[in-house]
Amino acid sequence: MNIEYATLKLFNANHTLWKTISLTPNSGNYFANDYSLPIVCDSIVNQDSTLEIIWTEYSNTTSAYQLRITTEGGTNLATIPNARFYALSQMDKLETKLITKTWNGAKYTDTKVWRFTALTPVSEPLKSTELDVRISPNPFTTSFAINNTHYEGPLSIRLFDAVGKLILSEKITTHNTTLTPPSALPSGVYFLELTDGKRRVIKRLIKIK
Repeated sequence: MNIEYATLKLFNANHTLWKTISLTPNSGNYFANDYSLPIVCDSIVNQDSTLEIIWTEYSNTTSAYQLRITTEGGTNLATIPNARFYALSQMDKLETKLITKTWNGAKYTDTKVWRFTALTPVSEPLKSTELDVRISPNPFTTSFAINNTHYEGPLSIRLFDAVGKLILSEKITTHNTTLTPPSALPSGVYFLELTDGKRRVIKRLIKIK
């Protein structure tokens, strides 16, 4: 559904109205909630008490979407052209990141991960395409192999448990590497982060007995 403006109503735990926030698109554009609903954040871009809203607008003139990050008072903090889908990630418990998918008018073309900083709301994308990395076996019992299909240089890897606790951190410098986590590692779900400094991917792993 596209409308000329949107009004967000935020409620307290007892269902009483707390705040009403209006989102105002740029001239000629429309508020777009046909794919992702607005995300209301606290101290993501600026470290103050002002709420920040992540949302998209659509231009009938250019047939293009763009993502905007605005304060509750309407101040624009950042704009990302052609971003239609978006989500926030706190996977590694270290830093909140914004994930966007680029829409070219017919299909999604790539996925980007953005870092927030205090002065510059959004930096250059951390990656434009995912690393082509395969993990096997998954589920695993004692160890698993990391196959970096198109090896272009060293990869930094970090293994986290389901609540974000760092289990191990290593650097691999070969096309194929076998990784053996600590023997006392209990069965469960884990997340393996791999990055070459420009691109990043997170793989979900399951350890069984």
